[in-house]
Amino acid sequence: MQIRKLRLLNYKSFADSGWLSFSSGFTVVIGKNNVGKTALLEAFNLEIANKPHRSQSSDPGVPVNPQSTADVEVQTTGQEFKLINLAHGGEVDVPVPMTPESQAERL
Repeated sequence: MQIRKLRLLNYKSFADSGWLSFSSGFTVVIGKNNVGKTALLEAFNLEIANKPHRSQSSDPGVPVNPQSTADVEVQTTGQEFKLINLAHGGEVDVPVPMTPESQAERL
């Protein structure tokens, strides 16, 4: 399985990371201290804890959104997907985005 893209929303140092793309091969993440390298690595667990983004510019009087999310796009073979499915008791939810063609078919 290859992680193709990752996006963090409201997690630690990321209000919205935007889509981060990863090509096949070797990826190196570098940066200054306290810019989100560890938060990015934690997101690969895909079970990130709710640790809302808070910056120095955040208004202390405004409530913080408590929900942190990670969106991920993966590429997998059929055999890998079968093993993942079996490892999760035969049930894996796979969201399928609606295309204009599939929407027209439903009408």
